[in-house]
Amino acid sequence: MASFFFDLVFPMKLKPLTYSKPEGMGTLLPGMIVEAELKKTTRRAIVIGARNAKDLPDRGFPAGSIKAVKSVVAGCPALSSPLLELIRWMAGYYMVPEGSVLKVMWGGEIFDEPTPGRKKGPKKTKEMRLPDTHAELSGAEHTPRLPAWDHFAGGLEKLKQTCGYGAFLLHAGAPQEMEFVLAAARDEKGVIVTCPERSGLGQYEAAFRPVFGERLCVLHGGLSPAQRRLAYARILKGEADVVLGTRVALFAPLKKASLIAFTGEENKNYKNQEDVRYGGREVAVMRAWLEKARVLLSSDCPSAESYMNTLKGKYGYIRFEKERPGIRVLKDARGKQGSQSLNGSRLIDKSVGDALSRALQKGKSVLVLANRPGHSVPYCEECGHFERCPSCGTALVFHKEGALCCHYCGFSRKSAPETCGRCGSHSLKPLGAGIERLEEEIKMLLPTAALRIESGRKETEETQESAVIFLGTKKISKNTGTYGAAAAALIHPESAFFQPGFRARERLFAEINHLAGRLSPGGTLFIQTKTPELFQTMKNLDYEAFMKTELEERKALGYPPFSKLAHIAIKKEGKGDISIPKTGLNISGGGNPQGSIAGRDPAGNNVEILGPVQKKDERGGEFYSILIKAPSAQELKKAIAGVLKSIKEGKITVDIDPA
Repeated sequence: MASFFFDLVFPMKLKPLTYSKPEGMGTLLPGMIVEAELKKTTRRAIVIGARNAKDLPDRGFPAGSIKAVKSVVAGCPALSSPLLELIRWMAGYYMVPEGSVLKVMWGGEIFDEPTPGRKKGPKKTKEMRLPDTHAELSGAEHTPRLPAWDHFAGGLEKLKQTCGYGAFLLHAGAPQEMEFVLAAARDEKGVIVTCPERSGLGQYEAAFRPVFGERLCVLHGGLSPAQRRLAYARILKGEADVVLGTRVALFAPLKKASLIAFTGEENKNYKNQEDVRYGGREVAVMRAWLEKARVLLSSDCPSAESYMNTLKGKYGYIRFEKERPGIRVLKDARGKQGSQSLNGSRLIDKSVGDALSRALQKGKSVLVLANRPGHSVPYCEECGHFERCPSCGTALVFHKEGALCCHYCGFSRKSAPETCGRCGSHSLKPLGAGIERLEEEIKMLLPTAALRIESGRKETEETQESAVIFLGTKKISKNTGTYGAAAAALIHPESAFFQPGFRARERLFAEINHLAGRLSPGGTLFIQTKTPELFQTMKNLDYEAFMKTELEERKALGYPPFSKLAHIAIKKEGKGDISIPKTGLNISGGGNPQGSIAGRDPAGNNVEILGPVQKKDERGGEFYSILIKAPSAQELKKAIAGVLKSIKEGKITVDIDPA
């Protein structure tokens, strides 16, 4: 008869399940990998906790009906106590089962024996051979000479001398950021370093490999299952204790983490958009707190949430002062000049064209950014009408081949209109600066210049070139050839202010800051816009001044970091309609679920619920959107629970801290 019971977590959408330990089985410890029967199939799971027999009646389990653990896969825990606590925290915070968290952390790779070349399925007959204790860490002794740290010395010393948990925000450009992270990690054991994009890992690996040798392990979503299994086995055996990767590296099964460096912390790529919709920054900080480790968040343009934490004293602030480039904001004062056709009017200001020409004559490269692919949006000057996508409502973009395309859901129409679809006039004008429209004008202004146009492929892998015009959307600014450009022009970026989401201004500031950072010393960034007043807080790239204004506006509107936010999406399943009853909610708009929901939590604190609003996704599928703002995470969860109780149909997705 079993004397102890254990909760197991399987890597699937399930809460912990209780199993018994049969007599004769050795000690079971939290974090161990075991095999147990689930739905008549033997599967591997993690032991997340133990319980006594007296606890079972409270959970409704008759002791005699509980299945027993079949076998232990490894003789020591694979996951540390802080990682088990991180699973519990993520399940509670993001309102998902623990099994979903386990799956998104490691999938199935951490449960299987690493066998290179095997393409499918685990070999269930083989054990994962883990040592009972960690082997001594090996690594290269070669240490390259690090740069001088006069400007960072104080911050670096404070970070290294911090014992236990400590959070720091490093405000620095990409080169200084990498140098600081390398210096901070140099003498540490148990290090995690993340990059928001896979393309950034190469530079970090090149800098880290000579220092850490075989102690370095790289993790990202592009690895094959066999490669991931080998990587996890090296970490579990203690052969690698410095982990570099994308957000998946946050879950590296180190026995002890001492430093977590989270670079590019404001980047929205850190937000997982499937299954468990976790935010990488929040997970990094929580793991550091659970590990009693230090966490270093870093960025050239930190998020409002992180900057607010420095103002509150929660994070130490390390700032690298850099020379700001020259920025000129030019008002587009052409008025109604130009051709009446869709492919005629002058777009680039003469002073901008002259500056680009001078840079090219000196053998320097320049950068021109459009606000979208395609040519422009056909706009009627008589009535203000522009064609919208019938599937998702987004403005249709004119292309040179004559088609109208939606760059959101993919809808296209083969022919562009010659007259306004609303008033029938011939007053259609091109609105906005698409790549194709700028290409036409650049070829007219600078016909002999070498032009590199965004291809939609791997823009970051091109080689350095001189006297070249790089043309594209913001994606092309990641091209390695754009480093050291003498001038850059941002044409009609004002549409970014009207993108959905309260972070629109912050993201535009970050994009402008990033673009300015590509310029050579003495370079100039031109912002050509019809609404220069919108760029008053950005024209000097004064981060503190911008954040002061931004935080004041967010506080007035009750948006993060002054509140907690959640987004609920309800999609219909099958052919039925979505039904959102009014039970327990005050929905305006009669029987139509459009409108606003007003609610208060039981404690009397204000909770604002916006919606439901009917929308369409990228594929044209309909869904209802509800946005919830609350003073704290606790009030937010109460409000979410109340809304979910009123929804009886449809597929529901809850996104805490939406990007």
